[in-house]
Amino acid sequence: MAETTAPSSNLGQAVQALRDFTQGTSDGTWRVRPLDQGEQATVFVAESRNQDQSQTRDPVVIKLYRLASPTQGEFVCRQFDSMSRAHAALSGRTFDGWRISTPIPLHVCRSPLALVMTMVPGTKVSRYLRPGGDLAHDLAAMVPPAIIAAMSEYWRAGQSHGDFNFDNILLEPTTRQISFVDFDMPPLIPCGDGAARWHPASYDLGYMLYDVAMQVKSDSIGPVARDRRLTLAERVLCVFLESETGHENRLHLIDEIQAIARFHLETIDVSLSPRGLWRRALRWLAARRIDATLGRLRARCVPATCAPLADQLARRQ
Repeated sequence: MAETTAPSSNLGQAVQALRDFTQGTSDGTWRVRPLDQGEQATVFVAESRNQDQSQTRDPVVIKLYRLASPTQGEFVCRQFDSMSRAHAALSGRTFDGWRISTPIPLHVCRSPLALVMTMVPGTKVSRYLRPGGDLAHDLAAMVPPAIIAAMSEYWRAGQSHGDFNFDNILLEPTTRQISFVDFDMPPLIPCGDGAARWHPASYDLGYMLYDVAMQVKSDSIGPVARDRRLTLAERVLCVFLESETGHENRLHLIDEIQAIARFHLETIDVSLSPRGLWRRALRWLAARRIDATLGRLRARCVPATCAPLADQLARRQ
């Protein structure tokens, strides 16, 4: 049924999930290849071509999860539902001249645990931020307003992305397309009586800032990428605040974003093991970066001060 292009037990499981999705049909030759790898899953793309080579089917993405516990199965079903809502709300719409895409979830395979979905265009924003990455000045200026305009529609509907970071936003600059992937439900965050009134955007933007701050001291991405991530994250936050009215409202949103980021920091293991001690130092450094970023935004909170952030990003390329 399928042609695999790399030796891996995971590839065999991906083929098995594909067979479950197609109900065992073998009306074409499938080519399955690795696409990406994250903390929770390995991602494959499957492409099909009829035997006469005259017709092709749209490729599908297979997200193969590492753990297959009952809890993980519930998580995958929840992700399926979140992706369905996001696709209905956002996909095919245009914001600031950028067309939005989100995957359509197609099938949940229970064994092996996998989610099959349609493929969307684009390359991760995080890859554009690497040394040699092509995030030009104009792109850095144009993309954050489009991202915020699109997500604001989702936030106004009371929904959050749940895993909002630069790995889950894909860009296709040539055709001006933005794809959002890996929607999920945000974690339950006990932050007192005011939590019920928090803006849905605060969950996503707080996590985005936490994610960037935790990677800023990582040797794996390098100083250029670290600076670019921080500057772009600050630009995204600034564009969001600029879209909100009222100085007091903006300050309140900054407080919410900071509380969410701090919550995620508190979940980091800081035991007395060598790894735990390293994480303690990393958490301290990340907390300083989060506070410094939000401190600058508190001091501004006006649209005119947001523009220089894109200039900083372009100069650091």
